[in-house]
Amino acid sequence: MARWGLFFSLIIMIIALFLGSGIFTYYPGSSQWENKDAGFFTAIIHGVIAPIMLAVSLFTDYTVYEIHNIGWFYDFGFIIALLLVWGGGQTTKNVVRNYYTNKSEDVDHKNIGKIIEEKISEKFKNLKKTSDSSDEKTTTSKETNSKKTKSGIVESNMPSGSVKTDSKDKKTKK
Repeated sequence: MARWGLFFSLIIMIIALFLGSGIFTYYPGSSQWENKDAGFFTAIIHGVIAPIMLAVSLFTDYTVYEIHNIGWFYDFGFIIALLLVWGGGQTTKNVVRNYYTNKSEDVDHKNIGKIIEEKISEKFKNLKKTSDSSDEKTTTSKETNSKKTKSGIVESNMPSGSVKTDSKDKKTKK
């Protein structure tokens, strides 16, 4: 776990370094400010909307990638945003793994109705057995409850470790 924390803190510091270097290149009065070249944040926006713009560009002449950009920093933001939207290789890996793990080879598709019917009948048999045993338990508990006295019920409802007083002690205290 400590390695993962170190890894994520390193990634956050690298991202902060890239953000800082991209932000401080745009200060009022600089030549880059007047040219309005696309930077890191513009690249992130373009990368996020890239899947949508891909479909739009098939039918129109609009493009997403900004030609007038600040260089590799724009490219880095664009790629980061694409990975954010598309999920990188992890999504593909999970889809493939789930496909093969959820694919059961022992199921006979022709006899699936019979298999389900057998499982349901087993459940009903087990349910009937448990209900019969619970009926026996309730009849025995009713008999024991009817035999209990008022003091027995009070003592059974008292918390464990509490002091039980006899009726003789009450008479002697009076």
